[in-house]
Amino acid sequence: METGRGLSVLNTVEYQGRFLYSKYNPAAAVSAFIQRTVFLPETLVIICSPVLWYGLTDLLDKAKSCSVMALEADPKLFALAEKTLSDMPGKKAVSFFRTEDLEALDDFLRDSAESGGIRRVMRVDFSAGAGLHADVYDRIISAAQEIVGGFWKNRLTLTKMGRLYCKNLLRNSAHFSNGMELSSFAGRIGKPVVVCGAGESLDALLSGRCAPDFPKDAREGKYFILAVDAAFLSLQAHGIMPDAVVGVESQNVILKAYSGARPGLPAIFLDLVSAPKIKEAAGAPVIWFLSDFTGARFIRNLKDAMDFKSVVPALGSVGLTAVHIALTLRKDRSVPVYAAGLDFSYTAGVTHAKGTYPHRERMIASCRTRPIENYDASYADDTQEAEGKDGRMIRTSAALRMYADLFNRTFSGTENLFDAGATGIPLSIPRKFPVPIPCGTARAENEVWLPLHAGTGRKNPGAVKYLEEERMALEKARDLLKNGERSAFYEPGENLARQTEDILRCREYLFLHFPDGYKFSMDTAFLKRVRAETDFFLKQIGLALKD
Repeated sequence: METGRGLSVLNTVEYQGRFLYSKYNPAAAVSAFIQRTVFLPETLVIICSPVLWYGLTDLLDKAKSCSVMALEADPKLFALAEKTLSDMPGKKAVSFFRTEDLEALDDFLRDSAESGGIRRVMRVDFSAGAGLHADVYDRIISAAQEIVGGFWKNRLTLTKMGRLYCKNLLRNSAHFSNGMELSSFAGRIGKPVVVCGAGESLDALLSGRCAPDFPKDAREGKYFILAVDAAFLSLQAHGIMPDAVVGVESQNVILKAYSGARPGLPAIFLDLVSAPKIKEAAGAPVIWFLSDFTGARFIRNLKDAMDFKSVVPALGSVGLTAVHIALTLRKDRSVPVYAAGLDFSYTAGVTHAKGTYPHRERMIASCRTRPIENYDASYADDTQEAEGKDGRMIRTSAALRMYADLFNRTFSGTENLFDAGATGIPLSIPRKFPVPIPCGTARAENEVWLPLHAGTGRKNPGAVKYLEEERMALEKARDLLKNGERSAFYEPGENLARQTEDILRCREYLFLHFPDGYKFSMDTAFLKRVRAETDFFLKQIGLALKD
């Protein structure tokens, strides 16, 4: 690597047989880019291969309301850039990373996103060194965009659903029986697991069109059948009682999935944020888990109080969650898991498998002006055409595509996980239809996987203690917010603001769902909204202790 002067008064760099800057005007390209670029507020500007940092001063002047970080993939160029940066006046405004420091990079990006001060990512190449490791920079920029975008998508979800999630979590927590959680049943299943989603491809599996022996083998117990809630009635219509159902829906609309079902369901896996009425509607022992929808401190405190360990990724889809649970339940990686009905698409007019509750509702409501075929959903404004795994043209949407992409990122390369769907969006796992383990093998013997009981009927003591402490804290906070230093809970000589903040900051369920609820604020308008929420959650805690 050589650093020297060209015809310009500025230095240039020759490295690996190429100039990283123009010999005539090294700073021109970067300066021109900065001058013609609009840097929107709350942008994370990522500088790739800064080398001699030409353009940094201009960038910092123009992007004053942005955050700036820099990346270098080449060790020698990193050493040069680090030395050069140490003598620059703007060095404190830039976070500089080697691209191989992935853990530090990930922490920085997530902390930046979760502060709420970053809304977008912009890349700026400061030298031709960015082309030496183009794929590395591309991957990191893509990851940064995904982290920032993921944070704001999650915020949109929490703004819409966060209050309901927190309400359900507090209501369900009291009914958790120790030992009745997902982690207690990990590695129990030795026979093939079939995950049944509610998509159209489930029809081909249950009718025997793609696996002729499957319906009979399923009825004889040669598979462990794990169904999403919407597919429960469809399985029963084919004479198959699933070994367990998975439920994650937080709204009561999902109760229709259990209406008219025959009794005898062995177990149901329920998210702690799911609708509390599901456990009664299903009429089965409940095995609990918790989707990791937020890293809020109050959830950590609740889990510690309950001694609860079964946290799963927030996958957003009951089908993806069911696959995750299936992989958790199998004894080892040699046990095959088959996924059917996870189509992430529609055939024109067909949105769900026959017998599922959405299909039944459509049949009941059908008339001359509203046929059974659901073309409204198939050709909605946000849908588009795509080629299915069988070569036919299908319909999908941006949301379904997002879940298909998430499935592929999450489960691609998973050993012995197979796509058993005859139709739908192609998945990044091998296609294979269910094959039972031959009789006589250890795994095919009568296997008792769930020595389940309905629990003691008593509330979880850890959760009860937590809820009682929360009720006291909320009553205290409400009175402090209402009466200030006149409150019976005010401690004379203490700072009122600090006393109030100490109670509220760690109880994120009071403000998690606010549009600006990604961080706590002592602003008066914020506290007025929090004050209103104390009434709502005091009522929910009272119901949880009473139920």
